[in-house]
Amino acid sequence: MRLQIHSIPLIVHTNIQDEALGPPAFYFCGKRFTRTDFGLRTKRGLNLQCSHWEPVERSSDRIPVVIYMHGNSSARVEVLPQLSYLLSLGLAVFAFDFAGSGKSDGEYVSLGYYEREDLMVRLLFICSFEIRVW
Repeated sequence: MRLQIHSIPLIVHTNIQDEALGPPAFYFCGKRFTRTDFGLRTKRGLNLQCSHWEPVERSSDRIPVVIYMHGNSSARVEVLPQLSYLLSLGLAVFAFDFAGSGKSDGEYVSLGYYEREDLMVRLLFICSFEIRVW
């Protein structure tokens, strides 16, 4: 008996506006922070939308960063409820929309098959800045 498994592509694009991610510069706990939005290209040629929150003043060139990966049928805006806690710990936060999600290119999610490649592109980008990844 041969078992065949087929993936079910899910269309999950959301119509989230950039304003939902908060202001690009802000004060929190008496410190200044910035949010930078940009796109990174995958091996498949898809543009993934990313956001990076970080403190302006730093005690070191290298600070720990949390890479937040949203759940199924969601987008990087999902990080917002955790953002204040993570920033208060002195961490930078990096979140992105997987392909087929949020504002990223792609028509569907693969439920993990291509998403692991999406994550590797982000890790290589973050490590290129010598940021400590937890």
